[in-house]
Amino acid sequence: MATETMTFTADEATVEALAIAIFEADEDENDEACAKNAETAAFVGERTSWGDPINHAAHDNYRARARRTLSHLPGKLLSCDGGGAHTDWPLAEPTGWLPSYMADEVSPPPRKTPDDWIALRWGRSVEIAGPNEDQGDRTGRTAVTLGHTILFMAFFDLGTIKIEVLPDGTWKAADPKLLDAATLKANGYCEKGDGETYATSLDDLAHNFAEVGGPLDGPELVEVEAWHWSDEIPFALIKRTDGFFTFRQLADEVKA
Repeated sequence: MATETMTFTADEATVEALAIAIFEADEDENDEACAKNAETAAFVGERTSWGDPINHAAHDNYRARARRTLSHLPGKLLSCDGGGAHTDWPLAEPTGWLPSYMADEVSPPPRKTPDDWIALRWGRSVEIAGPNEDQGDRTGRTAVTLGHTILFMAFFDLGTIKIEVLPDGTWKAADPKLLDAATLKANGYCEKGDGETYATSLDDLAHNFAEVGGPLDGPELVEVEAWHWSDEIPFALIKRTDGFFTFRQLADEVKA
């Protein structure tokens, strides 16, 4: 399916943050080159900061590079405070985040923030923890350089609900008061403790339950786990004013 291209204007705070990240990456690269050639170089030079007057003339060039990077991201950019409406999200705040390339039938547990996936900081890059890092296996770590983007998915754990499945494969809430709108917006369901019964809707789960376990003599109570994965959301690796690396959310979900 083709990706729809949308025109948008990046907010200036996002452009500035990404421009500084690209500048810092260039400075780090220059530091490495100087260190390798210190004995033979006629002029090694010193590291400068974004705010140094000597760099003011280059600011617009870095901002242009930042805008070019952002121009490849579809969708409308969020405001500089990282907010924005996610109409498909069942809740305002995710339970956790997962690099999208790790999403699979068996995914590692999401972590509370994208920054929690940073396992190692070195030079102008970080290493993203591998999928089995919690078991002490560092295999699968991924390097991300300042100014570059990585896609994450937000995860929402919506707990469990109880439904009654009728003989015809339809369903109703065991207690309507306990079935909220967030649960109905989920895109993942399964019978409690049985991932093999995965379905993308309660309608499908109930239909499958009645078909596999039927014919049913009457309504049967089923406890269901519910969760939701967002679409992919791009983040850029930037350096904060205190020197720490962080992932900054650049845009809303990437719609295919």
